Amino acid sequence: MVWGMSEKKFKCNSQSVCRIENNSTNAYLTKDRAIEEFLLGVEPKYNAAVAKLRDDKIDEECIQVIAGFVSYLTCCCRAAMRIHSGPM
Repeated sequence: MVWGMSEKKFKCNSQSVCRIENNSTNAYLTKDRAIEEFLLGVEPKYNAAVAKLRDDKIDEECIQVIAGFVSYLTCCCRAAMRIHSGPM
């Protein structure tokens, strides 16, 4: 069985996903905890957005949530934080 296929729900939050101390703290942002506020508009709507994608009922909110999640991954995962930092 593939993870998540039976329940079709994303049960995680930023604390359980990032596995780093202080949740989604990003030392490279001016406000290092700004991502927490951003994710409040993404994480609670993620399951519904994925369901809309599956059912081919894509709307503006679906696009915004998926884009927000992808943006978070490309900018705020640990590797991205290092890649986007200035040279030493």
